Amino acid sequence: MSGIVGLYNLHGAPIPQWLLRRMADALAFRGPDAQTVWSQDFIGLGHALLRTTDEAASEQQPLSFDGKVWIIADARLDGRAELQRKLAAHGSQVALARPDVEFVLHAYLAWGERCVDHLLGDFAFAIWDGKEQTLFCARDHFGVKPFYYAHVGKTILFGNTLAPLRLHPAVSERLDDLFIGDFLLFGGPQDTSRTIFADLRRLPPAHTLTVRGGRTVEKCYWQLAEQELRHDCRATEYVEQFQHLFRQAVADRLRTNRVAVWMSGGLDSTAIAATAKQLLTETNGSCELRGFTTVYSTLFADPEEYYAGAFGRAASIPVSFQQAGTYAPFSQGSELEAHHPEPSGEPFLAAFLAQAQEMQQHGRVVLTGLDGDSVLNEWSRPYLKTLFQTQQWGRLLRAIGQHIWYKREIPQVGFRYWLRNAVGAQDQTDDFPTWIEPSFAERYDLRERWAQFSQERCAHSFRPHAYGTLRSPHWPRVFETHDEAFTRLPLEFRHPLADVRLIKFLLAVPPVPWMSEKEILRQAMRGVLPEIIRRRPKTALAADPLLTHWQRGEVNWLRTLQLPALITPYVRPNQIAHIAQQSEAAQLWQLLPLISLAHWLRSATGAISKPSEVTNELTIGCR
Repeated sequence: MSGIVGLYNLHGAPIPQWLLRRMADALAFRGPDAQTVWSQDFIGLGHALLRTTDEAASEQQPLSFDGKVWIIADARLDGRAELQRKLAAHGSQVALARPDVEFVLHAYLAWGERCVDHLLGDFAFAIWDGKEQTLFCARDHFGVKPFYYAHVGKTILFGNTLAPLRLHPAVSERLDDLFIGDFLLFGGPQDTSRTIFADLRRLPPAHTLTVRGGRTVEKCYWQLAEQELRHDCRATEYVEQFQHLFRQAVADRLRTNRVAVWMSGGLDSTAIAATAKQLLTETNGSCELRGFTTVYSTLFADPEEYYAGAFGRAASIPVSFQQAGTYAPFSQGSELEAHHPEPSGEPFLAAFLAQAQEMQQHGRVVLTGLDGDSVLNEWSRPYLKTLFQTQQWGRLLRAIGQHIWYKREIPQVGFRYWLRNAVGAQDQTDDFPTWIEPSFAERYDLRERWAQFSQERCAHSFRPHAYGTLRSPHWPRVFETHDEAFTRLPLEFRHPLADVRLIKFLLAVPPVPWMSEKEILRQAMRGVLPEIIRRRPKTALAADPLLTHWQRGEVNWLRTLQLPALITPYVRPNQIAHIAQQSEAAQLWQLLPLISLAHWLRSATGAISKPSEVTNELTIGCR
């Protein structure tokens, strides 16, 4: 995988070579194998190479077949064999042994800007078409790979990392106030095109960016459409089709024999680990697969260590355990946040990065179970209610019967919930943060924004949880916080359960019984996972680590928090100090984004703060 960056001078001025080289060098942490630049008059491309697949051994970027059309890409493609067949039918021959970037360039040469209709996987790329004098960029369907750009003066900057773009002298360090408002309220932007910097934009997932004739156009090329339910399959067919797609999703994310799995003792990640072990053994005869599990047994009784250990022994997969409970919330916060392109909102960032470093010592690829809870688990009530309201009695009885057969229990139909909604009971609570600066809130209408996003519910009739999550602006942000730009490590996280083909299939499967506590995965893993794991009930973490630290009185990270002057236009320091002194756990969750933002502003924005502002700080709470 790779770091990519580029410059395009719309007015035809030559690219400053020193700046292009400096921007490419700033990507070295993403791609330690090589940093290369190419330029021609008013266009320049930079690339930092990280080899993570077997095919990448021969990879070189920037890449061109004819010297006229050039590409830089951070891409890992799914369904390469199918894409190869499509390209062959179009007259383009490409061997499966070639790197992914060549497939992307062949696709562009075959279909132009419609190439994205034929690409699956995790990708962010930029193509300079010298014949058409056009810059064409794209980001994958769910936003696993980030992509940013800026139009400053007569120059277009673009790449998959914010820091190099900030090196351009025309890019100001002015902050985006609405991004900050959203971050303080929701922990991330509700507008997926915004970054924390006013001059820099984020290309939303499933979007392309075209620059032609001085005109910049963003276009959405794909939306998650509602999938029509498939009622025509037998039970075994649902399971067999899922097994096929699940194995395919894992296989497409391997393509190397040295892999880490970020693994709990639960169903999703262990299923991925077991499947990866099978696939690697079948194709390579041997593999170097290791699990990495986060445990909190120093804070509370945590069963994950027992279950992950039991799986590892049964599957002959070594497992490394990290005692995350030894890390206090926001420990070394300022030092860690300083490396991040944007504030993270993660109180245990130090623990995550420490484990990421361990995984990176094992290899360059990590498989995760994100986000099985969204796509494999759904409430029974909405689907059963839909069948009842539409008088589909046969399907209703079949669903209930199958649920009883597989789960050995009657599904929860939620009559009390229906009755409460029928009589119009509503939650009237208004817990808009009192520590938000009123003038700031009024200027950006944050109260209305809070009410809109806090009360918004997915209106989908039978898969509200899945569609609500997949369409949420929080979804791509989860992936971005696993990107190399956040970890600062040459380590790629891959997410088999975020496979477009798999998700479309799962959304078309009747939720009852198959999405009731992940029943389809449990059936597919029969004989693959140990029964103690396969039949383990869906359980939350035994306790909340942050709340546990809070209850132990370890609150120095809040009470001694120093607020930089840059943050004072957004918050009321006296109100925050009052909350800190009260030590009310209910207020803790709202303050997490504020604490993260304060650390980030204090450490990561030296160019933003004038010297006189850096020392003008406020300390809240009690010493």
